[in-house]
Amino acid sequence: MAVCLRLVIYRTLTTLWVLKSLGQIEKMRHAIMKLDQRTVAEIKNYSSPPEEVHQVFKATLLLLGTPLNHTEKWLDCLVHIGKLGNASLKRRINDVSIAYISRETADMAGLILQSYSKERIQDVSSGAAAFYVWSVKVIAEVIDKEEDEDDFADSEYSEDDY
Repeated sequence: MAVCLRLVIYRTLTTLWVLKSLGQIEKMRHAIMKLDQRTVAEIKNYSSPPEEVHQVFKATLLLLGTPLNHTEKWLDCLVHIGKLGNASLKRRINDVSIAYISRETADMAGLILQSYSKERIQDVSSGAAAFYVWSVKVIAEVIDKEEDEDDFADSEYSEDDY
């Protein structure tokens, strides 16, 4: 009985945590979806952006599944930023699932962004700041998700116990 109760409590807490996390990421998705065309155009019009902007988009695109070697140059990033329809950046952000982002990918994106703060990015580009915040939230969620899975796997109880 104690095993079953502990599992129910664990699942309830995990569900509450997931719902809270999804709410935070959903807020960031909405912020990006609401970016006006001028802001997006500002980003697309950079021929040689500040390094901070390039790094934010390298991390963002990595989290969306674009290999790092496809974002080394700003012009490579622009190819992905400028896509339309189902392949558009906003659409990809709207459709991304945290469950399919690996810890390795999140760690690489975190390394790209570790030297920057929201304020520093905001000073350079408000549009890039929205993508920075989204990326940081996604990285945190991927790491938390994996740590929770590891904690449960390490616990002395499992579903097989009942």
